[in-house]
Amino acid sequence: MFQPFVLFKPEFIDRLLNLKRIYAVTQHYDFRSYDVNADIKTNILLSDYDDLGAAKNHLRILSADQFAAVIHLAKDSHAAKLHQMLKPSSDYRVYWSSLYNKQELKRKIDSDYALAIDFYLKRFKEWKDNSTEKYYKDLQLMNGELYITVKSKTQTIDIKFRDIVELMS
Repeated sequence: MFQPFVLFKPEFIDRLLNLKRIYAVTQHYDFRSYDVNADIKTNILLSDYDDLGAAKNHLRILSADQFAAVIHLAKDSHAAKLHQMLKPSSDYRVYWSSLYNKQELKRKIDSDYALAIDFYLKRFKEWKDNSTEKYYKDLQLMNGELYITVKSKTQTIDIKFRDIVELMS
């Protein structure tokens, strides 16, 4: 099954620092709907921010998550902890909540999930537009989740990609 996030690599830390995206929020993420081998290690999803306030807002949403934390990538102790988590011998597999290649991701979703998205829209009680007009779809990340934004002439809706994947299961 297609998994929309990329494995986080140590070299991404320098990339984020160069982009001034120095705050990262970690959270547990259940990839079982994407990956049958997901139970081997604890899967962590990392979301990056350039603003501490936005990172703290994301963290507040995760209050029940024991793996939730804000990592300050410019602090040596925080970066060292993340490097430890990225080692092959660690108990973690860290994914990056990033639209690393948005065009390729959009192409994959358009080709493999179009029917599931249409089925979802037909089931969605708030979606009133039954026209055959082609929908405009965009991708965005919100608090570590990938959303598909679907727009018609009269409506807009954000759908969690995870909901589409679960619908296909």
